[in-house]
Amino acid sequence: MKTVLATLCAVVPCALVGCTVLTESSTRYSDAPALPPRSGWVVVTRVEPWRPYQALGEIVLESYVNPPVDTQVLEGKLQSGAAALGADAVLVTFDRVLPVANGATNAYATQRGDPDWKRRLVGMAIKYRE
Repeated sequence: MKTVLATLCAVVPCALVGCTVLTESSTRYSDAPALPPRSGWVVVTRVEPWRPYQALGEIVLESYVNPPVDTQVLEGKLQSGAAALGADAVLVTFDRVLPVANGATNAYATQRGDPDWKRRLVGMAIKYRE
């Protein structure tokens, strides 16, 4: 009985408020230099820059669509992840809404009416060459 009450006490507030799950992972590329973390502003761009640059690594964010995570929060996470890698900017390379079920395609999930969807956002941390 105590376990049921403890579970309900943990689940009910999330259901009432709407828990937002946001996972973040960063991976430095093996050939990228190890740079100190950047303390300045990191630019988020969706267009490949014309300046020469070196790719440092990737930042991957995943969040559920319901309740949605604000785009500014997502971009802030991209900026902080890229700053930790020492990047000047982060280039968004992938931004899609996908079904949560593993192996399901968007068309198949839409056809069967899946209620759970997630947003995956991938950014490449880049360092401009002088």
